[in-house]
Amino acid sequence: MAPKGYDSYFKLTDQECDRRLARIFGAPGAVVGSTVDPGTLGRFAGFDRPNGVDRARGHGPEPFDNPDPKSSDRGGIIHVYGNPQGTASNTALYAPSGGTVGRMGVDSLKNTFTRVSYGTGLTITFVHVSAGTGDPNAMGSVRIGDLGGPGGNLDGYVHSHLIFYSDFKKGTRVDPRKVFCGQ
Repeated sequence: MAPKGYDSYFKLTDQECDRRLARIFGAPGAVVGSTVDPGTLGRFAGFDRPNGVDRARGHGPEPFDNPDPKSSDRGGIIHVYGNPQGTASNTALYAPSGGTVGRMGVDSLKNTFTRVSYGTGLTITFVHVSAGTGDPNAMGSVRIGDLGGPGGNLDGYVHSHLIFYSDFKKGTRVDPRKVFCGQ
């Protein structure tokens, strides 16, 4: 399902995968929290643990059939931060090249989002993204905006959520570690 040139030919550990995902979706210095949020996020409840904080079930990469029909926490989710402290603002957010970028939208919680769809069957929804343009990153990914748009730009906690689907119309979530890291 990975766009051409973005798949991994061998299985990466969770830490290696987070670093790879940060290079694909972020600017230099970006970090990704997939299964564990970085312990360096500091002042937010529980984030001051040196080994990080485990993601709540459904709010991490593994797909989850949430029994609460109102919850959007169904897995297939990673968080991207502009730096390990989660304080960087106006930091570029990228999507793998070769996709079709949709228009910016606003959900019922007033979070901004955009979707990128690929011919491989993969769709990625970028939540908490603001407008921005610029050059590709070192992985050849295309800049789609800046991370930390409305809802993701709290003082000292700037982030974006990325949600991965194998069939967007049916809402089928997919684990991004399987798509990009050979897991």
